Amino acid sequence: MPPAGHDDAAAFVPPPWPAWLEAARVADGRVAAAYEATPPRFRAALKTGLALAHFHFGESASCRDEAETSARLGFQCASSRAPAPWALIILSPAYAAAARLTAACAAARLAGVPHVAALCPGEAPQQAALVSLELSGVEDIFSPAADRVPALLHELAAHPGPAGRIVLLHSGNLDDMAQAVRAWHIPCYEERRPPRLRVEEDADIDREVLAFAHGGKRALEAALAASGLADAVYRPAGVELTPAPDAPLTLAPGCEGFWLHPGLTPEFFTVSRLAFAPWPYRDSAPDAS
Repeated sequence: MPPAGHDDAAAFVPPPWPAWLEAARVADGRVAAAYEATPPRFRAALKTGLALAHFHFGESASCRDEAETSARLGFQCASSRAPAPWALIILSPAYAAAARLTAACAAARLAGVPHVAALCPGEAPQQAALVSLELSGVEDIFSPAADRVPALLHELAAHPGPAGRIVLLHSGNLDDMAQAVRAWHIPCYEERRPPRLRVEEDADIDREVLAFAHGGKRALEAALAASGLADAVYRPAGVELTPAPDAPLTLAPGCEGFWLHPGLTPEFFTVSRLAFAPWPYRDSAPDAS
């Protein structure tokens, strides 16, 4: 999935990752081995999830400038929107929910972010995570020592221009890292717990693919047994396509590899600027850098 709206000029902007991080890059051979070891129908489910994300979100323009004037009210506004310069998806070493990782990658890619990297502190990512990153087009995958991550965040926060974006995928075991991200005022989205899932009776869901999508058989069993309102409901094929009244997400068979993180959309990966003035006023526009 190429970044939507990724123009030629953005392609020449070097990535912000510091040179020392290169020593922690996960080898391409390891990614290729994970890909080959994953059953084709599992990979196909993630590809379907990527296509469905594209269908749902569409593509964002790389840059957009707009102006609005109201002579009656006596004001004018200028706005600019552009993709964030970079996005870093940080996942705990145990994270293996392929569909949920793919969903995070897809939102960044569809926003047109030119540089998207994955970071797994201390260990290489799980096989399912590597397959997700490969299919999502995330080529920069790093596994530095956990104690080097604060230095990385410091360097990224000091990078000139607009702030990048960080996604943390964990279950509380990256809380120290989340605190460091907040200290540097980098916009951050967190998935802090696995979702609660419900499969309706007679739903023709591929349970093996669903387990792969959400972190393995045990993780799926826990998600299905979790108390509280479901985050997603899986319905049988052939029923009327209407959202379930008690869950924000309803999915039919064939959508096992798709996921939506609440609030994590291409908009999160977009930098917006606004300028206001009385009208009439000399032409003005916000800095689009």
